[in-house]
Amino acid sequence: MKALAAIATGATTAELQEVASFPNQQVTGVGVSIKSGRIFLNFPNWSDDHTISLAQLVNGAPVPFPNLTKNIEPVIADKRLLWPDTLSWGPHRELYVTASQIENMPRFNNGVSTRTEPYKLWKITGSNQVTGRFFRQFL
Repeated sequence: MKALAAIATGATTAELQEVASFPNQQVTGVGVSIKSGRIFLNFPNWSDDHTISLAQLVNGAPVPFPNLTKNIEPVIADKRLLWPDTLSWGPHRELYVTASQIENMPRFNNGVSTRTEPYKLWKITGSNQVTGRFFRQFL
């Protein structure tokens, strides 16, 4: 806790460096490949300006991943994934995702929370349910 307090008060030698900015889309997740150093971002479809869902950061700009025509591919459909968010790859070809239930927050339900605890962290393994292709083949 002292380390967090030191960072909050500025009593540290850490530096804050802007890597990229996204004026038209909100980024909700980031993943970094330990092997290659590539940075991946996910953008939710929350606005009229939405153009890509998954991107690789190249020279400070998001580039559709794996390409523009094949940018969105379902991984899994499961009613337990309540507003999946914040994706991250694990070391053994699994995908971790949080279920934050944002759609059940009071601001989206006339001031009443319809969220149910506990909030969850999920691990997804296997292949795409639609194509049968293993979903991590692009990484």
